[in-house]
Amino acid sequence: MKVVGRVLVGLVLLAVLIPLSWVTISWFDASAAITAGERSGYLDSTESDAPLNDVEQVFVVSSFSRSGGARAAPCRPVASLFSHQPAYAPSQPLALNLPTRPSRRSIVQGDVDRLLIACQLERHYSDRQLLRIMLRHAYFGHGDFGLEAAAHAEFGIGAGQLSVEQAARLAVLLRAPSRLRDHPAEWELATTRLMAKLRASAPH
Repeated sequence: MKVVGRVLVGLVLLAVLIPLSWVTISWFDASAAITAGERSGYLDSTESDAPLNDVEQVFVVSSFSRSGGARAAPCRPVASLFSHQPAYAPSQPLALNLPTRPSRRSIVQGDVDRLLIACQLERHYSDRQLLRIMLRHAYFGHGDFGLEAAAHAEFGIGAGQLSVEQAARLAVLLRAPSRLRDHPAEWELATTRLMAKLRASAPH
């Protein structure tokens, strides 16, 4: 019986230590990915933390649960897994598309990496900084990466010159750029719905 008890204790310890060690390694891998992203210039720790302008607010209303400004605690990507109203923050698409993120063999490993990178991004950057970094790299379809390139390609102007309606037209593209560009009526409908949402959320 003592032998059986020791075997069971050993199995329990292994069941705890193996996942814990895997998560710990993944945490350090996530930290290394962010450091590499900063060295490559993809992430910029000097990005402005100034209040969002009207164009940036359009993207917040379109894609994110909140604009924020302060660093999140606890980590929203993990906390949102246990919430009935998950908070989708700019850290999540950035973590998904970070070029320096570890290459994993399994979907589960990839999901864990994404969550841990998003958590660490939120420790180092504010939501406003993360949003601006994301908009600098986001894909808008037709080979256009970044809001500045998309604004020039679609309207012939810089991102800072966009009207709210023009920004809304670009903001909805982030959900499915290729599909919406191939279906103009669906793109127009999505823009109309976002404009209605913006009007409803505007202060009276």
